[in-house]
Amino acid sequence: MESVQSKENYLSKQNSDCLKGIFAFFVITHHLYQSSNLINGGALAVILQALGYLSVAVFFFLSGYGLMYSFIIKGDGYISNFIKKRILPFWCIELLLAFIYFVVLVSLDQMPDTFDVIRTLLNLIGKTIIINGWYLQVQMFLYLLFFIVFKMLKKYQIPIIFVCCLGFCFVGYFCYLMSTWYESVFAFSLGLFIAKHQKKFDATAEKKWWLKTVGLLLIFGFMFVASLLAPVSIIKLIAKILSSVVFSLLVIFVIKKIKINCWITRFFGRISLEVYVLQGIFLLLFHSAYINITNGWFFCLAAFGSTVFASLLFHPIVKKIYKLFGK
Repeated sequence: MESVQSKENYLSKQNSDCLKGIFAFFVITHHLYQSSNLINGGALAVILQALGYLSVAVFFFLSGYGLMYSFIIKGDGYISNFIKKRILPFWCIELLLAFIYFVVLVSLDQMPDTFDVIRTLLNLIGKTIIINGWYLQVQMFLYLLFFIVFKMLKKYQIPIIFVCCLGFCFVGYFCYLMSTWYESVFAFSLGLFIAKHQKKFDATAEKKWWLKTVGLLLIFGFMFVASLLAPVSIIKLIAKILSSVVFSLLVIFVIKKIKINCWITRFFGRISLEVYVLQGIFLLLFHSAYINITNGWFFCLAAFGSTVFASLLFHPIVKKIYKLFGK
C-alpha cells in the first residue's frame, strides 16, 4: 500500500475543506437556479442544472479519499472506532435535522407523511422529510458499506465496494428511484482508489499534465453531451454516471496546479455540510404562504444569506455532536 503523502499536498485536510467550500457554493447556486426561475433555457441553465450531481460527485470523492487516508494512517483501530466516531454522530445530526425539518414543515402547514418520518429516522433510502436529505442517506450507506467491507475483508476492499456501488445503482434503477440517488456514487470508489495509490497516481498525473487534463476535459465534455442528447434513456444515464466520475478526476487534476486555499473557500468549507442540509428550509420558507418572495433576485439573496447565517449558528452544534463521540 503506497503512502498517501504528496509533496504538493493538494488533497490535504485544509485543501479538501476548501474544495468542499467551492462545491457547497455550487450546490446552493444549483438549487437557487431551480427555485428562482431567473433563468429559463440556454447553456447557462444546462450548466447550473448539472452543478448539482457534479458537486455531489466531488463530495463523495472527498469522502472516499478521506476515509481511505485515515485508514492508511490509523490502521485497524480506525475501523474499530468507526461506528462510534463516524456513523453515530452522523446519524445524530440526521435525527436533529429531521426534527428541525418536521417543525418547519408543520409550521408551514405541510404535515409530513408518518411513513416518510419513520424512513427518515431509520435512514431508509428512498424517502426523507429533510429537503435534499437524500445526500445524507446515501452518505450513510457509503459509510456503512466502507465499515462492513473493511471490517470483514483484508484485501480487495475497493473492488468489492465498487461492485456494491454498481449493485446500488441497479437496485435504484429497477426500484424506480430518481437517478439523483445513485448517479454520483462511483466517485466514492475513485476517492478510495486514489488515496490508496496516491504515490503512483501523482507520478502518473505529473507526466504530460496538460495533455491529460485536456484529455479528461474532452472525455467529460463528450460524456456530458451524451447524457443530454443520447437517443436512449439508459445510455443517457450511463453517460451521466461516467461524467460524474470523470469530472471528479478532472477537478483533482486541476487543483494540482491551481491554488484554491483562500479565505472565502475556507469560510464555506468550514460550513459546507451545514449549507447543504439547511438551504432547503429557506428555499421552502421564502416560497411559502407566509413569506412568498416573488422577485427572483431578492429570493436568491434572502435564501442565500439566511442559509449562511443559519449554517454559522448550526456549525458549533455539529462540532459538539462529533466531540461527544470522541472525534
